[in-house]
Amino acid sequence: MQSKPIVEGIEAVMKFCNDFRSPETIKEYSKACEAILTFYKEHQQASYEADINNQIRYELQLPSKEKQSLKYSGDRYTFRILGMLDDYYANQPFKATYPAVSRYKHRLEPFYQNLAEEFRSSLAVKKNTVAMLYSIARDFFYHLQQLSVTDLATINQEILYDFLMMKYKDHQGC
Repeated sequence: MQSKPIVEGIEAVMKFCNDFRSPETIKEYSKACEAILTFYKEHQQASYEADINNQIRYELQLPSKEKQSLKYSGDRYTFRILGMLDDYYANQPFKATYPAVSRYKHRLEPFYQNLAEEFRSSLAVKKNTVAMLYSIARDFFYHLQQLSVTDLATINQEILYDFLMMKYKDHQGC
C-alpha cells in the first residue's frame, strides 16, 4: 500500500469544513490542522501514519503542562480532525460528527496503545461488535500497563483473574 501525503488529507478536511462549518469554527479547525501538520513535520513524516495520529491523541490526553509538541490547545477540534483523517485515508466518507475528546476512560502509553490497535485490527467479527471488544481490550491493556507487564508471555491466570475481578466485580460469574 502506497502512503498518501498528510497534506492531501488536511486539504480534504478543510474543504469539508469550508462547505459545512461556520467561519468561526473554520478558524479553529485551521489552527488544529496547522498543529497536526507541525507535529508531522517535527516527526519528519510527510505521509499519513495512523501511529502518528495515535501519538497526537496520546499527547492531547496529557495535562497541559506536559504537552510538548502540540502548541494549539483546541483539543476537541484536533480530536475531530484526527478522526476525519483516519476516515479519509481509510476511504470512508466524513461523518457529520466526531468525538470531541477520547471516548476511552484510560490513557494508554504508546506500547499498550499499539497492542490495543493490533488487537482491533485482528478482530474477525461484525463491525458493530468491534467497538465493544476494543474497549474491553483497552481496559485489559491498561491493567497490564498498571502492572508494568511488557512481555505478553508472562500473562498468567492470576493477572487475568485480577483484571476480571477489577472490571467485573459485580458480575454474577465472578
